[in-house]
Amino acid sequence: MRLEPPLTRREGWLVWWWFMITGTAAAALFLGVFWWWGLFIISIPVLIAAYFAPTAWIYLTLGLLVWLPLRTRPQLGRAAVAAALLLVGVGVPAALNLWLGRAVQAAAASDRGRPLKLKQGDGTIALLDDWSDGGCRDDCLRLLLTGRASAVLVGPALSGAPEAGRVYRRFRIAEWADDVGCLFPAGIENFVRSEHLELIVRKSKCMAMDRAPLGAARLILTAQRSSRRGSSERLPALAIEYRRLNAYGWQAGQPQPLLRWTEASAPRVAMPLALLPLAGADSLTATHWWRAGPEFRAGRRVDVNLMAMLAETMLVPELDNPR
Repeated sequence: MRLEPPLTRREGWLVWWWFMITGTAAAALFLGVFWWWGLFIISIPVLIAAYFAPTAWIYLTLGLLVWLPLRTRPQLGRAAVAAALLLVGVGVPAALNLWLGRAVQAAAASDRGRPLKLKQGDGTIALLDDWSDGGCRDDCLRLLLTGRASAVLVGPALSGAPEAGRVYRRFRIAEWADDVGCLFPAGIENFVRSEHLELIVRKSKCMAMDRAPLGAARLILTAQRSSRRGSSERLPALAIEYRRLNAYGWQAGQPQPLLRWTEASAPRVAMPLALLPLAGADSLTATHWWRAGPEFRAGRRVDVNLMAMLAETMLVPELDNPR
């Protein structure tokens, strides 16, 4: 297929540069850290040019797509190119920032509740968070030793509403058997640290471990830290980061929200629009590909600590002031 009229010398150079920049931009975006080390060894000016190649590709591609059909009408073509570049450079970031700002506000819009008060022997409490290894660590032990919970369920954070039938590992402080003393369940050392087991034995108590459904918990505390990204972290994506604490109870067998605190944030898309290469140490590191500006923020500052949802600090001398 021939273009009529044929490309001028300047237009031909632009097309040639488009192919060069397209290849450089693709390599910059997808080849990872070894590509950058190679360019650094070859030449720092080449490294700098490659860094800006993805952004140059956006504007050069757009300019050619608008200019070539209108090149027989130069004045109209130049005006159309300028308008298109302005639309992409300023209009696209403005539209994305409008969406991001609303999404961040929406993430914290349904927050509710004040810190919860516990009573002595307040039934079974579930501690669910994204970093749980399924063991009874400090918070679990604190609830049991202070008597604020008769049993504690431990497991990963909820991704939605609680399901009463979902089973988690359960820990309880039990009395010694009169004739044999304390018999710990097999494998409990994988879920409770040895110094904590010794502490329980010194109190003439024992640690029981089994499994129980979430419906057995009177109170459910769950913590999440999430990033809403695109389907692939290797492709350009806008991310909304949020930290969230949730507390649930049960009413007539249905989960009842008691508390939700959210801290949501997202970096603005800076103007003019710029697509930057991967900034991580390797090609799999999740980063923001779009040049970012100041963050949108909403909600309250959230320390992803389940105990922050409680109205009291439960002190255990052996845990807080170990010798």
